[in-house]
Amino acid sequence: MEDKQQVNLGSFGMVDIEYPTSISILLDIVFEQSSTNGNRAKFGRLSAAAIGVLCPSIRPPKYSMMDCDPLMYGATMQKYLLDNGVSLGDIITAGSKCLVLAGSKIPSNDEVEERENFSSEAVEESKE
Repeated sequence: MEDKQQVNLGSFGMVDIEYPTSISILLDIVFEQSSTNGNRAKFGRLSAAAIGVLCPSIRPPKYSMMDCDPLMYGATMQKYLLDNGVSLGDIITAGSKCLVLAGSKIPSNDEVEERENFSSEAVEESKE
C-alpha cells in the first residue's frame, strides 16, 4: 500500500492528497502548466488550482470540467486559500508539490501503448 502524500496548508494543517477520479482534471492543469513559459502569476494560479483538485478535505470550490479553465479556477482558489489564512508562501510550496504529483499521474506514451496491447490481447482471447 502506498504511503499517504500530504501537504502543509498553513491554517488547514497537514492535508492528505487525494487524486480526482477524472484524469481530465489533472490533464487540464498539467497541460496548462506546460504553457506558462515562466509566468509567475500563472504558476501561482496553477499551484492554487492543483491544491483545489488534490485536497478535497479543505472543502475547496469545485473545479468545473465544463469550463476547462484551470487559470480561472486557480484565481478562485487563491482567494479561497488566502481568505482561510493560508499564506502565499504555503500556497506556492504546497501547490508546487501538488503540480508534481498531478504530473506523475499522467500516463506516459509507453504506459498507454502497454495498456492498449493488454486490452487488445484480452479482446482476442475472448474471441477464441
